[in-house]
Amino acid sequence: MTDYAYDSAGRLTQQTDPADASGVRRVKYLSYGGSFTAPSVVRVCGLGTTCGTSAEIRTEYTYFGLSPLPLTETQVDAAGGTSLTTTYAYDTSGRMLSADGR
Repeated sequence: MTDYAYDSAGRLTQQTDPADASGVRRVKYLSYGGSFTAPSVVRVCGLGTTCGTSAEIRTEYTYFGLSPLPLTETQVDAAGGTSLTTTYAYDTSGRMLSADGR
């Protein structure tokens, strides 16, 4: 069973997946900037095993204006350095035109 936790604004803050074949439950933590509805940081780790360690996967987002459309998506490596940044471009209707950096 997948478990979910929400903040007082009703935004998803934690998703814990069922155990894999090794018995590890992957957990995803979502953080939000201000009252924005799309997450600014997503951290993924094995519950109780890799959270807060160098094995944790961290992705940071910036958004296009006040929309939920990501402007940049940055995956941060285990040492805290930037490993990959993808920049997105959209037309006036919000359709993605390009994703640079993938």
